[in-house]
Amino acid sequence: MPKKVLLLLLISCFFSCKKEKTLTNNPTLVWNGFHHAWDYNHRINRMGDWIEPFTEKEKSGFVLAHTGASGSGADKLDFTSFYTKIVSEKISTHNDKFSFRVFGKEGETVESNYTITANIPSNFDANHKFVLLISGFDLFSRTKADGPIRGDEKADKIFIFGLNTSNLNVENGKYNFKLSTKLGGDCNSPECITGENQNWFDYQIILYYQIIGLPDSSNIESMALSNAYSWEKPSQGKPNPDSKEIFKSDKQIKDKEITGQPNFKNAILGFSGFDYNIAKGMGGLLGNELEYPHMVETDLALLPKNYDATAGKMLFDADLFFKNWDATMPLVSYGGAGSIVFNANINLIQWGDENAIVEYNKSNAGTINWKTSQTNQQAGNSAAAENKTEIAF
Repeated sequence: MPKKVLLLLLISCFFSCKKEKTLTNNPTLVWNGFHHAWDYNHRINRMGDWIEPFTEKEKSGFVLAHTGASGSGADKLDFTSFYTKIVSEKISTHNDKFSFRVFGKEGETVESNYTITANIPSNFDANHKFVLLISGFDLFSRTKADGPIRGDEKADKIFIFGLNTSNLNVENGKYNFKLSTKLGGDCNSPECITGENQNWFDYQIILYYQIIGLPDSSNIESMALSNAYSWEKPSQGKPNPDSKEIFKSDKQIKDKEITGQPNFKNAILGFSGFDYNIAKGMGGLLGNELEYPHMVETDLALLPKNYDATAGKMLFDADLFFKNWDATMPLVSYGGAGSIVFNANINLIQWGDENAIVEYNKSNAGTINWKTSQTNQQAGNSAAAENKTEIAF
């Protein structure tokens, strides 16, 4: 088991958190996750997906953003972002973000706890119920351009990653909530040089979040999801197809049901947190080394299928999926065995509004063509690793 490092931090955001526009009675978007797949496997230089509001002189709306950057190999990333669109006079929303740095020795897990505090938007009704949802995240390996760093600006294989929120409290013109995080990285790859300066990981993480104000008569239900599985290393000779390959469709959580209260006209699903923990498996160039796996695909998504307002039940599928290798990868790439426990905490939010419009399973798909090389590794925190789409209302 990797050594754990525990950091306890109290963070006040009165001045340090950037305030985003509060949208009331306008269309709003609720983040439902993403699919993220390379053509072959890599260390994680950057990975992110989020929703945030924007305001310009003549228009406002939301930005759908996805990011992806590999360590030392150029590649094409295919992604899909998922969201729910809501138009309702009964709810108000406030979007914000919180950025923090995590660094530690390779092979360690760094756990941190934050208390995030800020002023409540003036248009929120103090008598309302409030719920906090994650609107996404951005994770990138820091370079000297981002400030002082530990290590050598190399990306790592991320074997533990988690963002979980709890204990939202709204009173006296302010709100606060708890954020618990964990991150563990390790390179242990042929392209990584060992040495004291190299044996560190150093990442920046940005949490995007959304507070929703609801009528006092509304209802909120919580559920924990978990997906645990293992995989084998590729068959000898790396055939295509390979019977040992795993697929998202086989590991999907299908026809899951969350039950709230009956007779609420409207309902949505959203994330309050997630985390995954990947164990070492036999891999490496010769298939005989115990190591953490590279990543070819990561998927975290809520996919609503049907809401029964009379019974107060939401039927949905969920993707909590990590993939180390596939049979179409180049011969120079290698996969290994491994296992993962992938968890998510979700909320069912119910309210009554006869005139509300709720559109499930909205999505935005695209690609990122990432250019880098072993001799000229590019920084993940760059516009070249970003794909952004504006949705104006």
